[in-house]
Amino acid sequence: MKRRRIYFYLSILITSGMLALTFTLFFPAFRSLANSAVEFYNAVIMYFSFVFLLRLPQESPINPPNIDIGYLPNSGGEFVANLGQWWNALWTADNFNAYLYMMGDWLMFILRILPFIILFWILMRKYLSGTFRKHNNKYNEDTKPLKVFKTISDKSYVPISDFVKQYVDYLKHSRFITLWKLIWIFNFNIIAIMFGVMAIVLYFFISFDFVALYYFVFNTVVLALPAIRIIPIWVWVVLLLVMIDRWRKKVAMNNLRHMEAMNKGFVNERSICGMLVGTMGKGKTTLVTDMALSIETIFRTKAKELMLECDMMFPHFP
Repeated sequence: MKRRRIYFYLSILITSGMLALTFTLFFPAFRSLANSAVEFYNAVIMYFSFVFLLRLPQESPINPPNIDIGYLPNSGGEFVANLGQWWNALWTADNFNAYLYMMGDWLMFILRILPFIILFWILMRKYLSGTFRKHNNKYNEDTKPLKVFKTISDKSYVPISDFVKQYVDYLKHSRFITLWKLIWIFNFNIIAIMFGVMAIVLYFFISFDFVALYYFVFNTVVLALPAIRIIPIWVWVVLLLVMIDRWRKKVAMNNLRHMEAMNKGFVNERSICGMLVGTMGKGKTTLVTDMALSIETIFRTKAKELMLECDMMFPHFP
């Protein structure tokens, strides 16, 4: 109970800090949200006026940019002109020669460090292969480096790690995570960007106004700048790696589930009695074990369905 009280007060303190940032550093987010809400409101009126009254919009609901960010021009005409100049400058002999010169510099750098990389790889391979050849017969006895690590970690890393893990578990069962997400969604103008997206979708498909589309892109970049400037690059890199890791795990799990479903289908198509024949080392034991695991999964699924049917027979049973 005392630990949970500490977690509660710590969460209140963190929430207060986030709200303080909202009303100081991220205070312009209120104005951005109001402007985006007005754009969405005007786009909705124009859209339904076109649908029910066949009245084309006379002006764009997307506000032109009133700030210079240095990355994009403020007008669509200037952007098209700059894009044409960039395209013409891209396919020139000077640019191609500069590209070859840069690639040559990179190739020379790689060739300079390549011997050191090969030497390091050979030494590491020799060291690791020699380490794995040594047999450790000291069962139930920690090595000296492991003893030193445990002694240090028990008094430094382990208490902090336990506190953080317990605090994260507390947050999973509280509403602070949802509140923090809403605060930072507002601070990073994500709500304002969503209003802008809905406004341009409603307006563009009845007007095909590409100038307004460019203004939308420009305003979206302006709204995304607080998150881009405040969050360090290494944080973006970590988030990207985490997203890639989740994506690859999702793809792998889907492939495994698909292959397991194919195994179940293969098992269900077989007769009640079967016999495997083969010489030694052909994988008979592996196949039987895999089939047994698939059959166990089938039985568990059927048992769960049967238990659910029995429960539904008495839906109001306490």
